[in-house]
Amino acid sequence: GSVRLTAWFTANDTLFFKGADDSVRNLAIEKYIRDFAAGEYRDAVKEELKGEQEKLKALEKDLAGIIKEEEKSTKKINESNRSIKKSQDNIAANNKSIENTSEKIATQKGMVERTLSDANANKGAKQTLKDLENERKKLQKDNVNENKNIDAMNKAIREEDRNTVLIKEKIAGKNGEIDKQKEKVKEVQTRLEGIK
Repeated sequence: GSVRLTAWFTANDTLFFKGADDSVRNLAIEKYIRDFAAGEYRDAVKEELKGEQEKLKALEKDLAGIIKEEEKSTKKINESNRSIKKSQDNIAANNKSIENTSEKIATQKGMVERTLSDANANKGAKQTLKDLENERKKLQKDNVNENKNIDAMNKAIREEDRNTVLIKEKIAGKNGEIDKQKEKVKEVQTRLEGIK
């Protein structure tokens, strides 16, 4: 809008200057008032510029937070992939152990049959067979748990992938906001520079 400024100027406490009295003094007073008004306007625009710059900093801080969120999501995906690889390695190792244990069980079953005539030897052979079968069951159970872990990690990866898509949309939106705010800052800066 517009502002109306009324000012009275005096050389002492009793006599006020009139426009027609002295054109040099009049010009000086007009320049003084104009400089005062320009200074106040400059201060107001500086405050506006400061506010717009703070908005820009806040948007950039928001963007940094979103990027950090994206990095966390990527980190979770990488951790899940490593966990899957570890589980797959454990399953492979367990499968070899199950195979070896199965061979030992087959051999031990032959031992149980060969020791039927000796009760003590047969009892020991049956106990060894039972221990081997328990070991194989434990390895199979471990594989089931590792597969559950793989399923859980795959689920976490899918969730993080969906989250990453949303984050990328947020980043694009925030970059748009930042670009608009940079233009606003530039506009206010230009206005400030134009105050003379």
